[in-house]
Amino acid sequence: MERLLGLTRTYEVILDDESMLWDEESDLVELGLISTSALTRLIHRLAHELISTKLPSDKTNVVVSSDVRHVSPVVLGERVYISISVIGVAGKNVKMRAVILNEKEKILEAELVRAVVDKNLIRRMVVEKATEI
Repeated sequence: MERLLGLTRTYEVILDDESMLWDEESDLVELGLISTSALTRLIHRLAHELISTKLPSDKTNVVVSSDVRHVSPVVLGERVYISISVIGVAGKNVKMRAVILNEKEKILEAELVRAVVDKNLIRRMVVEKATEI
């Protein structure tokens, strides 16, 4: 797990998926703003991908916590750059920092913790919960 420390990757992404639109205010939808939850989902997907490249096939990584600060609006169709770095490792937990930027400014920053877990453990937990219902 310590080998993950310092792992960093920058992604270039065009935000062109309309499902990412902020729609909590129907009269503002036409502005084409990307929602905080969509950006957070994107960061978590990329963080998962980054860690997964360094894990054996019987392991995966899951979200434990996420602290997100959306500091500037971004609109549909905009190109952004997402930098994700592993900044700490403690046992099975991997602490990461993510930043989304466009050409002019910071859009969002986040710290997240993901846990490396055995895929079979997840399967067993789901089966146990299903039998409780």
